[in-house]
Amino acid sequence: MELSITDALIVKQHLDVFRLNGFKVQHIEDQKFILKSLPASKKVTFTTDDFHELIEIVNENLDQDTSKDDLFKDKMIHKEVLRPKKIYNMLASRACRSSIMIGRSLDLKLM
Repeated sequence: MELSITDALIVKQHLDVFRLNGFKVQHIEDQKFILKSLPASKKVTFTTDDFHELIEIVNENLDQDTSKDDLFKDKMIHKEVLRPKKIYNMLASRACRSSIMIGRSLDLKLM
């Protein structure tokens, strides 16, 4: 797959975020990448759209400039919580299902 210059830079700089989310990406050259595998979970199917969504999320939440002061860096979202919407929806669905099966209600903190 060929990405824009900006997207390619984001993927190269934050490969760990993509791996944490189950996307196995190999950099070939310049802006060319191979998406070796997509995350999978039971009945949920992930696509390249989810990969592109994660690129946008990383771009919005992780600063590319490493020269910022520590106070600014502390306010940035931690890499481990960056997930495509599909993952959050899947986890919320499972949490609700587990709660219903057990017979207790979920409050916002538990969700």
